[in-house]
Amino acid sequence: MPLIEDALAWAKWALGGTFETRGVLKSNGRTLKRFQGHIIGSFRSTGANAWDPFVFEAEDGGLIDVFAGIEVQVEDRGARFRMRAKGRVVEVVWAPAPADGLADADAATRRAVFLERYVERFDNKDGMGAKAFIAKTLLRR
Repeated sequence: MPLIEDALAWAKWALGGTFETRGVLKSNGRTLKRFQGHIIGSFRSTGANAWDPFVFEAEDGGLIDVFAGIEVQVEDRGARFRMRAKGRVVEVVWAPAPADGLADADAATRRAVFLERYVERFDNKDGMGAKAFIAKTLLRR
């Protein structure tokens, strides 16, 4: 599977280093229908505290079913995205079905088809998260 091997190589290179907790998953899209993806790694906390940074660990995690309505963070390149699964944030590369007819397609074509058929993009307005909102509300009293 050269597609998965390429994605794993990219992930090891591009996602090296540490990530702030808030930067691990910033949803900017929602899946439109069910499809399969291949897990190419996950993000792991470097400490016991919720604010400790995260690191990316590349792995061949196998196929995963992605259902409609899941919020994801679509990456800037390729047909890759982040999502919550199995109690962690995972990096996934879209695995086109044979019916998609993309066996010999280049990366740009695969990305265009993925974004057109499977993901609805939206702007993630940086703002107050749920925990901050609850804390602010409780402090008012």
